[in-house]
Parts: sequence; C-alpha cells; structure tokens
Amino acid sequence: MRRADFNFTQRRGTTLKNIWSKWIAGLAIAVSQTSWAVPITDVVVKDGREWAQVNLFTAISWGTINEQCPAGSCAPGSEINGYDLEGWTWASISAVQALFNQYTGQSTKAPGDYYEVNSTWGPAFVLDFDPTLIVGSGSVTAGWSSTRDPRSNVAAYTPFMRYSIDPRLTDSVDSSLPFNMSIPRQDIGAWFFRDASQVPSSATLTLFSLGMASLWMTRRKRGAKV
Repeated sequence: MRRADFNFTQRRGTTLKNIWSKWIAGLAIAVSQTSWAVPITDVVVKDGREWAQVNLFTAISWGTINEQCPAGSCAPGSEINGYDLEGWTWASISAVQALFNQYTGQSTKAPGDYYEVNSTWGPAFVLDFDPTLIVGSGSVTAGWSSTRDPRSNVAAYTPFMRYSIDPRLTDSVDSSLPFNMSIPRQDIGAWFFRDASQVPSSATLTLFSLGMASLWMTRRKRGAKV
C-alpha cells in the first residue's frame, strides 16, 4: 500500500473512531437522563383510550400527583409509584364520568352520580378494573381526578364505582365526592388515560438505540476480520 493510501485510510479510521466516540458519549448522556420507571401495561381499552388500572397509584396524595402531572399533563420523566407516566393524561372528572357513562349507558354529567339495583354494568366494570377497596358487600374502585373542588381550597374530586355482590343492593358510579387532597389514602388510586396508539417512551427509544449500536459494532468487527 502506498504511503498516501495508508495515510488516507488511517485518517478515515481516526475520523470514524471520533464520530463513534462522540455518538456513544451522547447516548450515555441520554441514558443517564432517561427515566427507568416501569411502563404501564395493565390497562383497560375503552373507546380508543387506554386506562391504567386505578389501584396502581394508591397511597398517593392529590398534591403528589399534581407535582408530576400539573393540570393533568404528564411530562417526560413523570413517574408515580415507580410507573412511567410520560404520554399519559391525569383524567378530569368529566373524562372519568364519560368512562362511567360507557358502562352505564347513561349521559350523566360531572360532577354527578347514578345508581341502579342489580345492574348489568356493575359486573362488567369490575371485570375490567381492579378494586382499590374490598368490603364485605362488594368492592370500590376510587381514584383521584385532576379536578379540584371549587367550593374548597383543600379538596379534589375522587370519582368511584361501587359494586355490590348482593343483587338487592345498588351499584353506583359517582364523580361528585371530594376528599382532602393533601392526605394519601390506601383506598384511593388515580385515573390516567392515553390514546390507544401511543408512541414508545424515551426509555424504549434509548434501549432501541443501544441495541442498534451493538448490532453495528458487531457487524463492523466481523467485516474487519474478513
């Protein structure tokens, strides 16, 4: 090989090495800034939306959720109870009431409630959503909404569905009940939804980039041995 060719090849190899080093450094920064919270996979799909199971977020106060998802919008890096909330929306009482209406077949407006003895929608709801509280007569699924009670400086709405095992008792959905938003409760979770066709989170994209980088390095090494 002539010296000029050798120098060109050497310079080209050095340039590729520098580019590769900078790319790896940038990827390392991205990894360090990526939330490794667990993605939410336990969901209920209704009318084009994925609803996270409410009981994933029990024992958390309204204020804590509001710090992660102010005004309902969960930004990149948002997480609660170890779950990644990027791309999710903390539901208002109107959004939760609309979900309830899909089960009851009613057109109840929030804040409001609906009761029915021995309903058909009660069993359907509990088949989809896990309870936040088990009681002797049935179960309750309750969660914080992003909507504060305008009548109080310390309360926010906690829409809930109550299912009764006894057919003589009523099943009910209610979006009108407020609780003190500074107190976490074991029997109250939170209502979150997102579009059913959600894009991958930043953590997923970072892992994909690492995989592609590994594949590129492997192919490069094999090519060098030929």
